[in-house]
Amino acid sequence: TDANGACTGTLVSVLAGADTITAYPEADPSRRIQNTVFTEGLAGMWGFDDPPGTSAFDLSPYSNAGTITNPVWADGVFGTCLSFDGATSNISVPGNNSLNPRNAVSLEA
Repeated sequence: TDANGACTGTLVSVLAGADTITAYPEADPSRRIQNTVFTEGLAGMWGFDDPPGTSAFDLSPYSNAGTITNPVWADGVFGTCLSFDGATSNISVPGNNSLNPRNAVSLEA
């Protein structure tokens, strides 16, 4: 903590998008800090840092898992991540009505 009692930390979630993260100051547990990740309206969320294997798990309520083809595992900010070559490596997700938006969508990488 600094002179004002502020502290900085990094929380790494193994289930991003599916967690509620709560932190309690040790001196005063009544002053909790809570961050809830909202999934309302979320059609798909893939972390690209799943354990090595052939499946990309969707953390949205729809569970649109994909198949990983020819990735390279690289060092990431928190552990390892998938790296794609732009030609033969990809994740293929089967069709699902949840992935057919009727309105505007936002994409984030």
